[in-house]
Amino acid sequence: MIPALVLILLSIAVLAIASDQFVTAAQAISRRLGLSDLLSGVVVVGFASSLPELATAVLASARNRTDIAISSSIGSTAVNATLVASIAALVAAPLIPAPTIRREGLAAVLSGIALAVVIFTHGGRIAAGLLIFMFVASTIYVLRGASDHKKHAEKQQGGVTKDVSKLRSSRLVFRGLVALAFTLGSAELFLTSALKVASDLGISGGIVGGVIIAIGASLPEIATAIQATRKGAGAMVIGNVVGASYLNCTLATGIAMMITPLSRSVRLEVPVTVMAGCLLLLWVFMTTSSRLKRSEGVLLLLLYGVFIATVGG
Repeated sequence: MIPALVLILLSIAVLAIASDQFVTAAQAISRRLGLSDLLSGVVVVGFASSLPELATAVLASARNRTDIAISSSIGSTAVNATLVASIAALVAAPLIPAPTIRREGLAAVLSGIALAVVIFTHGGRIAAGLLIFMFVASTIYVLRGASDHKKHAEKQQGGVTKDVSKLRSSRLVFRGLVALAFTLGSAELFLTSALKVASDLGISGGIVGGVIIAIGASLPEIATAIQATRKGAGAMVIGNVVGASYLNCTLATGIAMMITPLSRSVRLEVPVTVMAGCLLLLWVFMTTSSRLKRSEGVLLLLLYGVFIATVGG
């Protein structure tokens, strides 16, 4: 177990450095394209950092463990809506562009509710196909509001270091891809090592899927949130939460259930309800104030404790 613990520490160190470079490159590229930090977080950072969740869901389902695939997607979404969002709230209390977040936030909330409906009704491959269709429709819906994001981006200043801002776009893209590869690779190393430790300690399957795998797969989002808030890009964190959440609830779970339908014996009704409730509450916070407040961040942290209790139960 000692080697696994050493690998966990090493993966965290690499993850911190790689995610810092990825956020810097993503922010610089988005500014050059005229995208706001929020839209960059939804489309670029959110989708890219969700690759571990997508890979985990596909691999687990291919091994007839759709229960772990879906529970890890639910857990990752809960992590995004609580832990990741609370990091932005507690550290930066980011400004939220209200006219645009209503659209992106609504897409995430509806995806969470849709997944809850599928689980409550024990939907099969047809329901899985509808989730995948919802992902495509939601992405188109979000991108249709790009003009609003461009107006917001024109008001943004700073946040990109001088050495990066002088790089050519091709080098920025290359640098971002390399950083993303190291971010995902270190997250995978953490996940593998954490599962080894969990196995040695005899931790239950529900905790493994809903908590350990979920947090391990969400490490890119967590690391990105920390680095983005350090760079004054709190809105990118919120965009990351939104993009990763509706990808997990629709594309990742949809593909998993297309490969192997979820067994009726698997009971995920309570965790998915709590997860959908976390997304809804976060959306309410974002639409009722111009900032995500620190007090709201504390409440989101407490809600994650409630979610863990439902998984453990």
